[in-house]
Amino acid sequence: MRELAKVVQTLKLSTNKNMLKKEITNLQIMESMAATKKIREDIMRKVRSKENRDTLEIIIKNHVLELQNI
Repeated sequence: MRELAKVVQTLKLSTNKNMLKKEITNLQIMESMAATKKIREDIMRKVRSKENRDTLEIIIKNHVLELQNI
């Protein structure tokens, strides 16, 4: 019975550790997304031609899809 309690305790600790890692990772993702959005807006503001902005938008969308497939 004592061994079972140890196993349960170990599983609880591992679960808590994984949940903390998940929260940290989610925060890092959110920070990266915010930084990416700012960079993207800065680039789009600097590109004057609508045609070039449209082309750049397609390239960005393609890159995002490639990253999602990794």
